[in-house]
Parts: sequence; C-alpha cells; structure tokens
Amino acid sequence: MRRQPISILLALLCGILIPTGGASQEPKTKPNILFILADDVGREVLGCYGGSSYETPRIDSLADSGMKFTNAYVMPVCHPTRVALLSGQYPFQLGNPEWGTYPKKAEGDTLPNVLKRAGYSTAVAGKWQLALLKNDLG
Repeated sequence: MRRQPISILLALLCGILIPTGGASQEPKTKPNILFILADDVGREVLGCYGGSSYETPRIDSLADSGMKFTNAYVMPVCHPTRVALLSGQYPFQLGNPEWGTYPKKAEGDTLPNVLKRAGYSTAVAGKWQLALLKNDLG
C-alpha cells in the first residue's frame, strides 16, 4: 500500500477538505497559495504574530486574509526542513539525504508536482539547496 503523505500536507496547507455540502460540490475558484519559508525568523519578529521588532505590513496583510500557522515542528537546520516540506516525509523516511541532494525516488511526489496535478501553476524563489547543480542538470 502506497502512502500519500504529500496529499495530507497539501490539504493542511491549503485548508481544503471535502466541502460540507457534499462531495459533488466543487469550489468555483481554487485558493491562491503563497507559502513563505524563512530561515532564522521567529514569530516574535512578525506583526501578525504579535511581534514588534520590525514593521511587516505586507506579511501582516497576507496573514489577515489567509492562513497562518501557530504550531509547527521543524528540523534544527534548513536542508532537512526543505526536504520534509517538499516530500511530506521526515528525512529519515527518505534515507537521510545529504546536504544539497534530494532523493530521486521522491521527485515525482513533491508538493509542487501534487499542486500541478491539481491544476495549479507553481514557482519558487530564493534558495532551496536541494541540488548542487553539478552533473544533475538536464
């Protein structure tokens, strides 16, 4: 039996569950998804979480009109956190990939691939460090 942990992660991220009016109802429009992952930023910094260290009006506005997390588990460093986010699995479940790598066996079931199959267009910006871009271009 094949697990679908990424589907569960997608449902949690999007807040999309089966509509209460019955399974035949489909939303007229899909919600937009903007997921921001920042290294070394705690909730005490962002205004939407009660922080006052910096003014964050744009992020506060996004949080007011969307979904924000109040509890989360993360890895102690960034690479395994990114692997878990993309795969929906803990790194040990994927053989503990080395820094700068992503397991080939998990490439087809990444969060962006699941979103594409659901009809979304996806993009990424910033560092991911999941490929060292040596011989794996192609």
